[in-house]
Amino acid sequence: MLMARSLYANDHSRNEHYLEFVTAHEVGHQWFFAMVGNNQHLDAFIDEGLVEYLSTDVYFTAVHGAETGRRQFGLEVLLWYLGMLRTGRDLVVDQPTDSFSNSSIYAAAVYAKGAIGFAEIHDLIGNDAFFSALRHYTTDNMFGVGTPGALLSAFEAESDRDAGAVWT
Repeated sequence: MLMARSLYANDHSRNEHYLEFVTAHEVGHQWFFAMVGNNQHLDAFIDEGLVEYLSTDVYFTAVHGAETGRRQFGLEVLLWYLGMLRTGRDLVVDQPTDSFSNSSIYAAAVYAKGAIGFAEIHDLIGNDAFFSALRHYTTDNMFGVGTPGALLSAFEAESDRDAGAVWT
């Protein structure tokens, strides 16, 4: 869990909820990567992208309202991804960690673009199916190693929707 001293020393005037966001993100890892593992080298987006989405839009909407949820998603996800796009790069999220040229590109793709993908799946299949799928994925893979295919299958099974195009 990352709760470094430097988080408290930095200027967070751009985002007054930054420390709460980091805490929500790291607590989210208690479910996705602690309770349900994944191959961090091959499929880091499963836990990082999912937890990034849940700790921005979902958490902040539930705790502070829709406007704050959208703002957090914008600040912590969209701006990061748009920064990567400004460099002329748009990378596949599901690739080995060492395939990314540096940690900033890795983070923008795996955390931010991954979160955008999960937001799109949430929009496609709806709230009830999305969270039902996460419950089933967690139950089916608890204390084991989940795979991208298992997570996609859970989303599609709970919604009777083909999420393959968004997933790709």
